[in-house]
Amino acid sequence: MIEKSKYFEFLQPGPDDNVMERLNDFIWVDENDIICSVPKEEPVKMTMTQINQQIEDWIAIYGEGKKKMLVVINPHVKSTKEERDFSAELLPRFVIAIAVINQSALGRMAINLFLGLKPPSYPLKMFKAQEEAKEWLINIDK
Repeated sequence: MIEKSKYFEFLQPGPDDNVMERLNDFIWVDENDIICSVPKEEPVKMTMTQINQQIEDWIAIYGEGKKKMLVVINPHVKSTKEERDFSAELLPRFVIAIAVINQSALGRMAINLFLGLKPPSYPLKMFKAQEEAKEWLINIDK
C-alpha cells in the first residue's frame, strides 16, 4: 500500500497510472507520456550512492531518451549548491521540459529569480495548478 502524501492534492495520478514509490517521491507516467512526481511529506537526505541508484533505476524503466516532467515541489526541502549543480549537469540528458507546481508565491518568486540568473538548457515553467502545467507540457515541441 502506497503511503499518501498531502501533495497529491496538487497532482493526482489517473485511475490506470502505475504509481511507483521511491525514497522521496511517488512517480508515474500519465496518458500524455509525461513523467509525474509528487514528493513525500518527510524527505530523506539522500547519499550520492542512493542518487546514482535512482538514476540507474530511471534508465532501466524509462530508457535514456528525453521526457517531459511534471513535478510538485515540497516547499520544506532545500537543496544544496552541490545538489543543484549535479542536477544542472544531469537533467539535460533526460529532460525535454519541466513544469513545476509550487503553491508558494514566495517559492515561485525565488525559483524564478534563480532561473533568471542561471537558466536551464530546457524549458522550465512554474505553475499553481496541474491543468495549466499539463497543457503547457503537452504543447511543448519535442
